[in-house]
Amino acid sequence: MQFLQKVAESLPIEKLPDWSDILVIFPNRRSIVFFKKILKERFPGQTIILPKIVELNDWIIDLTGMEKTDKAEAELFLYQAFIESDVPEDLKNFDRFLSWAPKIINDFNEIDKQCHDVEKVFSEYAKYREIDLKFSTHQQSEYEWHYLQLLQTIPSIYSKWLDLLVSHNKTYEGFAYKYVAQHLTEIAPRFSKIIIAGFNALSISEQIIFKHLEENFDTQIFWDVDAYYFEDTYHEAGYFLRKNDQLFKNKPSLQLQKNFEKSKNFYIYPLSGVYEQLSALKHNIATHTHENTLIIFADESMILPFLNFVRQNDPDFNITHGLPLNQGDIFFLYQQCLEFIKLIHQNGHLIYLPVVKNYIHNPFIQWLNPGLAERITENFKQNQNLLIPKTEFLIFFSDQSFVNLLTNENLPWNDLFSILHRWESVMHELYNKQDDPCRRKYFQDK
Repeated sequence: MQFLQKVAESLPIEKLPDWSDILVIFPNRRSIVFFKKILKERFPGQTIILPKIVELNDWIIDLTGMEKTDKAEAELFLYQAFIESDVPEDLKNFDRFLSWAPKIINDFNEIDKQCHDVEKVFSEYAKYREIDLKFSTHQQSEYEWHYLQLLQTIPSIYSKWLDLLVSHNKTYEGFAYKYVAQHLTEIAPRFSKIIIAGFNALSISEQIIFKHLEENFDTQIFWDVDAYYFEDTYHEAGYFLRKNDQLFKNKPSLQLQKNFEKSKNFYIYPLSGVYEQLSALKHNIATHTHENTLIIFADESMILPFLNFVRQNDPDFNITHGLPLNQGDIFFLYQQCLEFIKLIHQNGHLIYLPVVKNYIHNPFIQWLNPGLAERITENFKQNQNLLIPKTEFLIFFSDQSFVNLLTNENLPWNDLFSILHRWESVMHELYNKQDDPCRRKYFQDK
């Protein structure tokens, strides 16, 4: 917080109440949230037009004039480029493609961010692999030669993939950085002052962009650096910050802090069970302020139970945790819907209750259809029948959005993309039905 306060103090007071011509760039959204909080506390009760406060990734994408593609879309475009290229037929299997597509896109992203030539990098790597195979002492398999052929084709695949993205006005992070770094003379930010704060290790493209901003605009760069690891030339944690200090001439912004040497309170709980650990945390949170508290779990699986505890007790926590999509409730709902759809369209007119148990107990289904599980359970108790006609089963639903999705006879159920498109429409319908702003925000985020 002390670092962000120094950044806030650098904003020119003489320009108040209008800071709209100032750009502040942070590496992540977490910093933006706290920075806005500091500005609010610094000027209580005042009406101020805030600076444009952005995450670097968002700003770079905006400068390209293109839209950022999502993971699924990027992989589909890559597969289209892949099947149009000269690769062995047995490698064109979609399931096999999906196993390595995220890795190759990540490679493209990293190489582009470093402003290297993707085609040259993979061409050189393919030559090394070919030499390795030809002079290897063991018998090479057909798969190894197919892999070499794939490597030799990747430059062509990359070129076609990039053309597809650009033709749809799409880009991805690495190419966006590389594009901006190569077209800096065409970019003229409309801001009278630019502040760059909180960065550490910079890619080559980021170095080029920041250097250009520093030399051609009124730009101030703040490094969040502690003297403990910056002044020790053997300390690896300060390596990139020492490198940045040499690269950028903006010396006044390098203000060493000594937070590492300040006294701190540590609480270590030698407890094994989840319940015991959460109980200890509950006691600690109840008896201490937690604005500047860091909680570290040895087991990542502890985080979700802790989040449930936080939600119930509603403390003012800022939590950073990347939850995989396949662990989210929306994913489980979609997965259960697919299974239920398959059940309905393959098993005629009867529904076997034990098979749909997870579906009717899904939190979202319960939320949209209050009392659904109870009504179906009560019906079973009265009739003692595990098989229910489909038409009778769907009557239990009070929300028709999912009913329409489940019973649409014209939707090709073997076409995953058609189902995804219909699913998106259903989610929009659900979003529009929510009166509670919190629920609307939840659907919007999903």
